[in-house]
Amino acid sequence: IFISLPAFELQEDECITKSDRWIYVLKNMETLDRIPFTDDIPAMRRLEKTITIASMDPNQRGLYEASVKAYRDNLAVISYKVKEGIAEGEARSRAKVEAAEAKAQKAEADRMQDKIDIARNFKRLGTPVEIIMQATGLSHEAIERM
Repeated sequence: IFISLPAFELQEDECITKSDRWIYVLKNMETLDRIPFTDDIPAMRRLEKTITIASMDPNQRGLYEASVKAYRDNLAVISYKVKEGIAEGEARSRAKVEAAEAKAQKAEADRMQDKIDIARNFKRLGTPVEIIMQATGLSHEAIERM
């Protein structure tokens, strides 16, 4: 399919389809003050922005590109810092969980040692193994090994 732009005769208000609108813009681009149909076709907004940037004088374009570069650099720094902060927060959280687990294990070990100490004292006093088992919750074998 070939499009013959000189044969396209529709005016702006007569363009109904997207194809009509695109052909109208392509045919009349050199004479348009503004790009029409930007509300209906999002790509027209991008085209308008591209044309605006392309038509800047070299000084304006240099300033614009420096501004865009600074903006992108700032976004990259912010993105990196956010990721770094998330990683640091996760590391702190893991450290807290590990510390809590270690504390719980130590507390359990201390409780077990207390039971063993109590069982030894009962055993020295000649208390029957069944009573020591009931008092401490230790097994018969564990008490006998003391």
